[in-house]
Amino acid sequence: MNENGITRISVSINPRLLKDIEDLCRAFGTHSRSEIIREAIRVFVNKHRDTQRTARMLDVLQENCEIICIVQLKKFKAVSLDLSMIHAKFSAKLDGGLFIETVILRGRAGKVKKELENMFKLHGILQPEIVAIIGVT
Repeated sequence: MNENGITRISVSINPRLLKDIEDLCRAFGTHSRSEIIREAIRVFVNKHRDTQRTARMLDVLQENCEIICIVQLKKFKAVSLDLSMIHAKFSAKLDGGLFIETVILRGRAGKVKKELENMFKLHGILQPEIVAIIGVT
């Protein structure tokens, strides 16, 4: 760790990704690849932390509490979601053969949690994110 409280690490990346980082440096008007990489890591860590926090909310809900859960995910077209608790779903095509899908699940918290676990285990599902959990009275 240096006097600024920053630890230096070594990372190996392929030339194509390095070019992308250098393009971002030019786009943001900086010569510091380190700053671009630090920002990317901050964004990744914060997003992962937020997803974990929301998922823990399901753990504290009573099993029989009626909820609506909104989940957003990226997936390959070949992956089909056949979940019994889907209340509605909306899809949009992205570049590179990916689709973004918003899925609304409704049911008892315990069952919704099990459906989410099944969804997140499916091969081809990328970046699942719980957007909201709403209690139903």
